[in-house]
Amino acid sequence: MKKQKYLGYLLFFVLLTFQACGEVEAPLPNNTNETHDTELHDHSESTETYYCSMHPEVRQTEPGNCPICGMDLILDQNTAPDSAQTALEHTNSLHLSRSVNENLGLQTVQVESGLVNLEIQLPGKIELDPTKSVRMSTYIAGRIDQLLVNFEGAYVEKGEVVATLYSPQMITAQQEFLTLIENNPSRVNLIESAQTKLERLGFSEEDISKIKQTKRPTINIELRAPASGYVHGLNVLPEQYINQGEALFSINDHRKVWLVLDAYEHQLPYLKTGQEIQWKLFHKVRANSNGAAMRGLIEYIDPQLDPTLFTAKVRITLENEDLKLRPNQLLSGNLVVPYNSSEVMYIPKSAVLWTGERSFVYLVVETDTGSFYELRPIYLGPEIGEIVVVHSGLNKGDLIVSAGTFVIDAASQLKGLDNMAQHSHSDASTVINIPAEMGRSTHTNTNRSTSYFKIPQSAEIDSSLALYLEIKDGLIAGDFNAITGKMNNLSTMIKSWVPEVTEGSSTLELLTQTAQTLAGSTDVTTSRTSFVAFSRLYIDFIKGLDRDDVLFVQFCPMANEGKGAYWLSREQEINNPYYGAMMLRCGETIERI
Repeated sequence: MKKQKYLGYLLFFVLLTFQACGEVEAPLPNNTNETHDTELHDHSESTETYYCSMHPEVRQTEPGNCPICGMDLILDQNTAPDSAQTALEHTNSLHLSRSVNENLGLQTVQVESGLVNLEIQLPGKIELDPTKSVRMSTYIAGRIDQLLVNFEGAYVEKGEVVATLYSPQMITAQQEFLTLIENNPSRVNLIESAQTKLERLGFSEEDISKIKQTKRPTINIELRAPASGYVHGLNVLPEQYINQGEALFSINDHRKVWLVLDAYEHQLPYLKTGQEIQWKLFHKVRANSNGAAMRGLIEYIDPQLDPTLFTAKVRITLENEDLKLRPNQLLSGNLVVPYNSSEVMYIPKSAVLWTGERSFVYLVVETDTGSFYELRPIYLGPEIGEIVVVHSGLNKGDLIVSAGTFVIDAASQLKGLDNMAQHSHSDASTVINIPAEMGRSTHTNTNRSTSYFKIPQSAEIDSSLALYLEIKDGLIAGDFNAITGKMNNLSTMIKSWVPEVTEGSSTLELLTQTAQTLAGSTDVTTSRTSFVAFSRLYIDFIKGLDRDDVLFVQFCPMANEGKGAYWLSREQEINNPYYGAMMLRCGETIERI
């Protein structure tokens, strides 16, 4: 299947090469003694003529195939209608006949406008609600004789004895109480004051009754849990002396927890308190058994950014009666907000030749004889699902190519017409191109150079992908020594796909250049910087291949100086190669290919 796809594309380039030769070298129709100027201006009386570039003697007045070789017949431009001839004169556009359009399966779409919603995904985790935590402390200084709760996470019931305390001050308070009872039973007020003092020191009514009955002070005071829940922040040991009011630990019942999400700076303008967020657990685990959507409202947005991550905390309170949500559990929040209060233009992502904020599409001008394809620069907004917002460069209702843009661009390069590589060649560090996964040879006019490309074999592509993933893993680990040789091997392999290049400009050349830049890295930091441009080109290269394995395209909005960066992974779990351990989980999976 892969070889058939490569051969199909190669055959298409060969056909275009012959078509280009035919348009330049084919003889003019019959009246060769007439001047070229006369032929160009006599369209009102001429009839469209189609001929074969391989067999010029084959000519007819309707589109079709050559009866000798089966190639598509080419319109003689000197017999084209005025409308088509005019288009040829004032554009640098690719012209394809209707039959070629149909054979290539090109698809077009009109530019639309409307209100669009922006989908925002926020990573986060479960944290304890501090307002539901109860502090376990002592009212008096002393020494912990026994600590009955000796590990964090232990569950205690309200009133349960959690420790015993020896305190001379408590013994003195008990002696005062017993003395009043025995010697001054009529001094009710004093007795009540002494009893209240014991209660405030932590004695229960049962403890006080026991003192009255035994008429002896309790040496070791029992400390009881003030609430039911799980123990957190245990910071005492047996035989340890503690001060008055010092906390032993805190107790939280986990029945209400906080979902704390990290919002990046560019996402904050779209967030506000009261918005509803749909959230889910990572790793395909759900907090409820029926799989229903889980939602909550934003209660709080931190007014300041984290100085390390440059994110702001967004908080939601979640009910957790079944205790299935656990502290530090990873979750993802998702909300949909209006991108703009007014209508904006948008197009399918498949229509874009990516080179960054300023990218390209192919505008389509349809005529009776076929279609003209004109490269048009555009300025893009955010990607929203399968569409991308267009800020400028197009008008509502414009017809553009939505499927087959790479084929059109490759054909334009082949014929020496305006193409995306010409505009992006000077800045390979930021370009994002459609893949050039097959080899080709170019035959253009004498003012342009000629490049020859080798067809990468399936095994070579698999080897390049394996090297790419190993480099990615090395960047995650921050191990420059482990990836030095792999970067050199990858650069050499990709360069072998372009054995001879003069001054031509192509997508595959840009991939070669970024691979060489990556191989020239001197440390982990420069490797990660070079990996940004190479990954985006390589991802588009891999997307154009007919592969059976599954890969994930992942994105970190913080990388590349806040501009964002992509990478490929076999696992859906995020392991960020641009930050490594510092921000290992920063990012999201945006596409499966």
